[in-house]
Amino acid sequence: MIEYFYFRSSLDSAEQDIEHLEAKLERLVKVCNIMIETGKTFKKASSDFIVGVRDLASYFKTDDLLNNCLSKFAHEMTEMLKYFTILLDQANRSVCQNIQKLIKTDIKKVKDSRKDFEKISDDLDSALNRNSNVPRTKVQECEEAKNILTSKRSGFAHASLDYVFQINVLHSKKRFDVLETVDELREKAKQERREMEERHTLVQKKLVCLLYPCSSNDNCRYQFMLRKTI
Repeated sequence: MIEYFYFRSSLDSAEQDIEHLEAKLERLVKVCNIMIETGKTFKKASSDFIVGVRDLASYFKTDDLLNNCLSKFAHEMTEMLKYFTILLDQANRSVCQNIQKLIKTDIKKVKDSRKDFEKISDDLDSALNRNSNVPRTKVQECEEAKNILTSKRSGFAHASLDYVFQINVLHSKKRFDVLETVDELREKAKQERREMEERHTLVQKKLVCLLYPCSSNDNCRYQFMLRKTI
Protein backbone atom coordinates (compact mmCIF):
# COMPACT_ATOMS: atom_id res chain seq x y z
CA MET A 1 0.00 0.00 0.00
CA ILE A 2 2.87 2.39 0.84
CA GLU A 3 4.47 1.63 -2.53
CA TYR A 4 1.19 2.43 -4.29
CA PHE A 5 0.84 5.84 -2.63
CA TYR A 6 4.49 6.60 -3.42
CA PHE A 7 3.83 5.59 -7.04
CA ARG A 8 0.79 7.86 -7.32
CA SER A 9 2.68 10.73 -5.68
CA SER A 10 5.53 10.33 -8.18
CA LEU A 11 3.02 10.30 -11.04
CA ASP A 12 1.34 13.48 -9.78
CA SER A 13 4.72 15.22 -9.65
CA ALA A 14 5.61 14.04 -13.16
CA GLU A 15 2.22 15.11 -14.52
CA GLN A 16 2.57 18.60 -13.05
CA ASP A 17 6.05 18.89 -14.55
CA ILE A 18 4.75 17.88 -18.00
CA GLU A 19 1.88 20.38 -17.80
CA HIS A 20 4.38 23.09 -16.87
CA LEU A 21 6.65 22.10 -19.76
CA GLU A 22 3.75 22.08 -22.23
CA ALA A 23 2.68 25.59 -21.16
CA LYS A 24 6.25 26.90 -21.61
CA LEU A 25 6.63 25.27 -25.02
CA GLU A 26 3.27 26.57 -26.26
CA ARG A 27 4.20 30.08 -25.17
CA LEU A 28 7.53 29.82 -26.99
CA VAL A 29 5.81 28.73 -30.19
CA LYS A 30 3.29 31.56 -29.84
CA VAL A 31 5.91 34.31 -29.45
CA CYS A 32 8.02 32.76 -32.22
CA ASN A 33 5.03 32.97 -34.57
CA ILE A 34 4.53 36.60 -33.55
CA MET A 35 8.22 37.27 -34.25
CA ILE A 36 7.95 35.66 -37.68
CA GLU A 37 4.84 37.64 -38.61
CA THR A 38 6.49 40.86 -37.40
CA GLY A 39 9.57 39.92 -39.43
CA LYS A 40 7.43 39.55 -42.53
CA THR A 41 6.09 43.07 -41.97
CA PHE A 42 9.65 44.36 -41.56
CA LYS A 43 10.70 42.55 -44.72
CA LYS A 44 7.84 44.13 -46.69
CA ALA A 45 8.69 47.62 -45.39
CA SER A 46 12.38 47.08 -46.15
CA SER A 47 11.56 45.91 -49.68
CA ASP A 48 9.54 49.08 -50.22
CA PHE A 49 12.47 51.12 -48.88
CA ILE A 50 14.83 49.45 -51.35
CA VAL A 51 12.46 50.27 -54.18
CA GLY A 52 12.55 53.91 -53.03
CA VAL A 53 16.36 53.90 -53.00
CA ARG A 54 16.52 52.45 -56.51
CA ASP A 55 13.96 55.00 -57.67
CA LEU A 56 16.11 57.79 -56.22
CA ALA A 57 19.18 56.31 -57.93
CA SER A 58 17.38 56.47 -61.26
CA TYR A 59 16.75 60.18 -60.65
CA PHE A 60 20.53 60.70 -60.34
CA LYS A 61 21.32 58.54 -63.38
CA THR A 62 23.52 61.29 -64.85
CA ASP A 63 25.53 61.52 -61.61
CA ASP A 64 27.73 58.42 -61.74
CA LEU A 65 29.08 58.82 -58.20
CA LEU A 66 25.70 59.19 -56.47
CA ASN A 67 23.97 56.71 -58.74
CA ASN A 68 26.59 54.06 -57.99
CA CYS A 69 26.46 54.71 -54.24
CA LEU A 70 22.67 54.41 -54.12
CA SER A 71 22.64 51.34 -56.35
CA LYS A 72 25.25 49.57 -54.24
CA PHE A 73 23.38 50.47 -51.06
CA ALA A 74 20.16 49.04 -52.51
CA HIS A 75 22.02 45.90 -53.53
CA GLU A 76 23.46 45.38 -50.05
CA MET A 77 20.07 45.98 -48.46
CA THR A 78 18.65 43.31 -50.77
CA GLU A 79 21.36 40.88 -49.69
CA MET A 80 20.64 41.67 -46.04
CA LEU A 81 16.96 40.87 -46.58
CA LYS A 82 17.90 37.53 -48.12
CA TYR A 83 19.82 36.60 -44.95
CA PHE A 84 16.96 37.90 -42.82
CA THR A 85 14.49 35.73 -44.74
CA ILE A 86 16.73 32.69 -44.23
CA LEU A 87 16.89 33.43 -40.51
CA LEU A 88 13.09 33.70 -40.27
CA ASP A 89 12.70 30.43 -42.12
CA GLN A 90 15.23 28.81 -39.80
CA ALA A 91 13.36 30.12 -36.76
CA ASN A 92 10.14 28.67 -38.15
CA ARG A 93 11.67 25.26 -38.83
CA SER A 94 13.88 25.06 -35.74
CA VAL A 95 11.51 26.49 -33.15
CA CYS A 96 7.93 26.33 -34.36
CA GLN A 97 7.99 23.02 -36.21
CA ASN A 98 10.36 21.13 -33.90
CA ILE A 99 8.69 22.33 -30.71
CA GLN A 100 5.24 21.75 -32.17
CA LYS A 101 6.30 18.19 -32.95
CA LEU A 102 7.37 17.75 -29.32
CA ILE A 103 3.96 19.02 -28.18
CA LYS A 104 1.78 17.26 -30.76
CA THR A 105 3.65 13.94 -30.76
CA ASP A 106 5.58 13.21 -27.58
CA ILE A 107 3.48 15.10 -25.05
CA LYS A 108 0.30 13.87 -26.76
CA LYS A 109 1.48 10.26 -26.36
CA VAL A 110 1.88 10.86 -22.63
CA LYS A 111 -1.56 12.45 -22.36
CA ASP A 112 -3.19 9.61 -24.33
CA SER A 113 -1.42 7.07 -22.14
CA ARG A 114 -2.61 8.97 -19.08
CA LYS A 115 -6.24 8.68 -20.23
CA ASP A 116 -5.88 4.91 -20.59
CA PHE A 117 -4.18 4.72 -17.20
CA GLU A 118 -6.89 6.75 -15.46
CA LYS A 119 -9.65 4.65 -17.07
CA ILE A 120 -8.14 1.34 -15.98
CA SER A 121 -7.48 2.86 -12.53
CA ASP A 122 -11.19 3.66 -12.19
CA ASP A 123 -12.06 0.17 -13.40
CA LEU A 124 -9.71 -1.33 -10.82
CA ASP A 125 -11.26 0.77 -8.04
CA SER A 126 -14.71 -0.44 -9.09
CA ALA A 127 -13.52 -4.04 -9.16
CA LEU A 128 -11.97 -3.70 -5.70
CA ASN A 129 -15.15 -2.15 -4.34
CA ARG A 130 -17.32 -4.86 -5.85
CA ASN A 131 -15.04 -7.63 -4.60
CA SER A 132 -15.12 -6.27 -1.08
CA ASN A 133 -18.90 -5.94 -1.03
CA VAL A 134 -19.86 -9.33 -2.45
CA PRO A 135 -21.37 -11.58 0.28
CA ARG A 136 -19.02 -14.49 0.94
CA THR A 137 -21.99 -16.81 1.04
CA LYS A 138 -22.57 -16.28 -2.68
CA VAL A 139 -19.79 -18.41 -4.08
CA GLN A 140 -20.51 -17.78 -7.77
CA GLU A 141 -20.60 -13.99 -7.37
CA CYS A 142 -17.40 -14.10 -5.32
CA GLU A 143 -15.67 -16.10 -8.02
CA GLU A 144 -16.88 -13.73 -10.72
CA ALA A 145 -15.79 -10.64 -8.75
CA LYS A 146 -12.41 -12.25 -8.10
CA ASN A 147 -11.86 -12.99 -11.80
CA ILE A 148 -12.81 -9.43 -12.75
CA LEU A 149 -10.44 -8.07 -10.10
CA THR A 150 -7.60 -10.25 -11.38
CA SER A 151 -8.24 -9.03 -14.94
CA LYS A 152 -8.35 -5.38 -13.88
CA ARG A 153 -5.16 -5.72 -11.85
CA SER A 154 -3.39 -7.16 -14.88
CA GLY A 155 -4.70 -4.32 -17.07
CA PHE A 156 -3.65 -1.78 -14.44
CA ALA A 157 -0.12 -3.21 -14.38
CA HIS A 158 0.19 -3.00 -18.17
CA ALA A 159 -1.30 0.53 -18.30
CA SER A 160 1.03 1.66 -15.51
CA LEU A 161 4.09 0.33 -17.29
CA ASP A 162 3.09 1.99 -20.56
CA TYR A 163 2.31 5.30 -18.86
CA VAL A 164 5.60 5.36 -16.96
CA PHE A 165 7.43 4.40 -20.16
CA GLN A 166 5.90 7.31 -22.11
CA ILE A 167 6.79 9.72 -19.28
CA ASN A 168 10.39 8.51 -19.23
CA VAL A 169 10.66 8.79 -23.03
CA LEU A 170 9.44 12.39 -22.87
CA HIS A 171 11.84 13.28 -20.07
CA SER A 172 14.69 11.77 -22.08
CA LYS A 173 13.74 13.57 -25.29
CA LYS A 174 12.77 17.01 -24.00
CA ARG A 175 16.31 18.05 -23.09
CA PHE A 176 17.80 16.75 -26.33
CA ASP A 177 15.08 18.23 -28.57
CA VAL A 178 15.17 21.68 -26.96
CA LEU A 179 18.97 21.77 -26.96
CA GLU A 180 19.12 20.66 -30.60
CA THR A 181 16.52 23.27 -31.59
CA VAL A 182 18.29 26.16 -29.87
CA ASP A 183 21.74 25.06 -31.03
CA GLU A 184 20.57 24.78 -34.63
CA LEU A 185 19.11 28.28 -34.57
CA ARG A 186 22.12 29.72 -32.73
CA GLU A 187 24.60 28.28 -35.23
CA LYS A 188 22.56 29.61 -38.14
CA ALA A 189 22.38 33.06 -36.55
CA LYS A 190 26.15 33.06 -35.93
CA GLN A 191 26.79 32.11 -39.55
CA GLU A 192 24.49 34.83 -40.85
CA ARG A 193 26.06 37.42 -38.53
CA ARG A 194 29.58 36.47 -39.64
CA GLU A 195 28.65 36.74 -43.30
CA MET A 196 26.92 40.08 -42.71
CA GLU A 197 29.99 41.46 -40.90
CA GLU A 198 32.27 40.36 -43.73
CA ARG A 199 29.95 41.90 -46.31
CA HIS A 200 29.67 45.12 -44.27
CA THR A 201 33.47 45.46 -44.14
CA LEU A 202 33.71 44.91 -47.90
CA VAL A 203 31.03 47.52 -48.56
CA GLN A 204 32.84 50.07 -46.39
CA LYS A 205 36.03 49.60 -48.37
CA LYS A 206 34.20 49.87 -51.69
CA LEU A 207 32.38 53.04 -50.67
CA VAL A 208 35.56 54.75 -49.38
CA CYS A 209 37.45 53.97 -52.55
CA LEU A 210 34.46 55.13 -54.60
CA LEU A 211 33.96 58.37 -52.71
CA TYR A 212 37.69 59.09 -52.34
CA PRO A 213 39.45 57.68 -55.40
CA CYS A 214 43.24 57.48 -55.23
CA SER A 215 46.12 56.47 -57.43
CA SER A 216 47.84 53.88 -55.23
CA ASN A 217 46.89 51.11 -52.84
CA ASP A 218 48.89 52.72 -50.05
CA ASN A 219 46.94 55.96 -50.38
CA CYS A 220 43.67 54.02 -50.50
CA ARG A 221 44.52 52.22 -47.30
CA TYR A 222 45.58 55.48 -45.69
CA GLN A 223 42.38 57.25 -46.72
CA PHE A 224 40.27 54.28 -45.58
CA MET A 225 41.86 54.32 -42.13
CA LEU A 226 41.50 58.10 -42.05
CA ARG A 227 37.80 57.94 -42.85
CA LYS A 228 37.20 55.40 -40.06
CA THR A 229 38.72 57.80 -37.53
CA ILE A 230 36.54 60.73 -38.60
